[in-house]
Amino acid sequence: MESLPFATWFKDENGNFNQVNEILLSNLGKELSQVIGRGDREVFDQEEARQSEEGDREVYKTGKISESTYSREKRIIKSVHFPVRDKNGELTGTGGYREDITNLTASLQALHRERETLEVLLESLPFCIFFTDRHHRYIRVNRMMAKLLRVSGSDEAVGKTNKVFFTKRVARKMIEEDRTIIETGAPIVNKILYFEDDGVDGFWMEKNKIPIRDERGVITMIIGIFKDVSDLMRIENELKEARDRAEESDRLKTSFLANMSHEIRTPMNGIIGFANLLKDPDLSNDKKDLFLKHIDHSSNQLLNIIDDIIDISKIESGQLKISNKPVRINGILEEIYSSFFHRIRGDEPGQKRVDFKLKKENESNDFTIVTDDFRLSQVFNNLIGNAIKFTKEGHITFGYSLRSNRHIEFFVSDSGIGIPNNKTRLIFDRFGQVDQERSLQPSGTGLGLPISKSLVNLMGGEMWVESAVGKGTTFYFTLPLVVEEPVEESRALISNKTYNWSKKHILVAEDEELNWHFVREMLRQTGATIHRARDGREVVTQARKLSPDAILMDIKMPEMSGIDAARKIRGFNNRVPIIAQTAYVMAEEKEESIKAGCNHFVTKPLDRTTIMELIDSYFR
Repeated sequence: MESLPFATWFKDENGNFNQVNEILLSNLGKELSQVIGRGDREVFDQEEARQSEEGDREVYKTGKISESTYSREKRIIKSVHFPVRDKNGELTGTGGYREDITNLTASLQALHRERETLEVLLESLPFCIFFTDRHHRYIRVNRMMAKLLRVSGSDEAVGKTNKVFFTKRVARKMIEEDRTIIETGAPIVNKILYFEDDGVDGFWMEKNKIPIRDERGVITMIIGIFKDVSDLMRIENELKEARDRAEESDRLKTSFLANMSHEIRTPMNGIIGFANLLKDPDLSNDKKDLFLKHIDHSSNQLLNIIDDIIDISKIESGQLKISNKPVRINGILEEIYSSFFHRIRGDEPGQKRVDFKLKKENESNDFTIVTDDFRLSQVFNNLIGNAIKFTKEGHITFGYSLRSNRHIEFFVSDSGIGIPNNKTRLIFDRFGQVDQERSLQPSGTGLGLPISKSLVNLMGGEMWVESAVGKGTTFYFTLPLVVEEPVEESRALISNKTYNWSKKHILVAEDEELNWHFVREMLRQTGATIHRARDGREVVTQARKLSPDAILMDIKMPEMSGIDAARKIRGFNNRVPIIAQTAYVMAEEKEESIKAGCNHFVTKPLDRTTIMELIDSYFR
């Protein structure tokens, strides 16, 4: 009894103490003579005596051990009572002991709280977490790991190996990993792999396996953490693709700029070269006419390049506007056919000899739809021009068919070199054309197809291509089919018409000398009196002083812009027609000038026939 670390006693059948140890006497603060032969009420205080009597009664009643726990002076006491029997098994008394378990209870409570916290953490983390022993058997798995093992709970996995849950290939590899960790102690940390098996949807996994050692340093188990990183891998791949696209775009832009330099310098070389040749005083008239024709052709070629660059910029900035109106569609297509006929059929030496056809499902000249005729012609010009570049012989056919009551389907088909399947997407990219081999690449900016596709989209349709290498290519595009009544044809402009404006005064607002000389020479043959203003303030002053019959207003001028000048002129003169002229082509520039009071808006370079007819329309 004296070796026991807690208070101990024995009682006889009358409930009197007959044996106690020193720890009990010390706790009670009494001598042995004050305890032996006495009962609970003489030894303990009232509360402890009651606890002890209840314990003894329970033992006599059941013949079994009785345990109870109670609190005393902020301490937790565990009291145990047990039966004492003779050789015949007859109950002859009771024994007991009591122990202060305050510290043990606190530790158990802390341990319980910690276990609950770990359990919540284990089940809440969005990872597959498990423990295996040295024989590769599962000790514990969380909810996510149970799902991967295709069991309902941890209990169904405990004691089993991966051979039960996975195919031989996967199980063998996982067991080999565990065996290597146990033998070497080397963990697996942040290993990325694609995990798949029969019955398991494949996913990207970050694998971690860490050995756990006992107090002797022996590895007794392995904790594994599998993390699904499919979303991260998807994002990483998307970022990689975006980087690759950016690098490709940068490469194509560099090639594009080099190509643009070539495309711009080619017509510039023709303009400057033939202009210098015209300085020869001994040049014949035939030569002069030929050189002027080359300069005119090169100028139009350069203007087309600039128009392409401006169009793609307007499309990307959302500034390009579609102007729908009733259009006799067959008339538009016949004009396009006529403009390309000689160039394609080769009626002049050195030109191509290709069969060129126009197919119309509705042959009526009055067949009218609502669309933007200028942009539609631009799309056809780009597609047919593209077909000419790549078709040396065979045919080029364009036209339309009515596929339904809702859409009209246009097409341009050729028997040219065709487009490889892996290039069909590239051709609609802004810089796709420059990605071809230089030896196979005809001249051009590479912007025609991207512009055409964007224009079709803006007009409410879609464009696609079908092609076979060596057999040819067909571009299709659709537009909404909105049928209208026929409209009156506009009057054709006459390029060689003469004008008599001898009694008219025209004020030209132009600060650039070259532009002023061109406009002055263009208007001089009409007999009109021409006045010049070099800046915005001067045009306002002269408009007030002269009361001109028409004003040609440059938008960009020093001192005051043409828009501000027009606004001031309208403050004292609402009758004079103001025609805005500018090298700007953005939609907001036109809208702002019209709001300021301009009657019309034309873009540079000025076409003589257009501008003369426009002025004449105000004088009639």
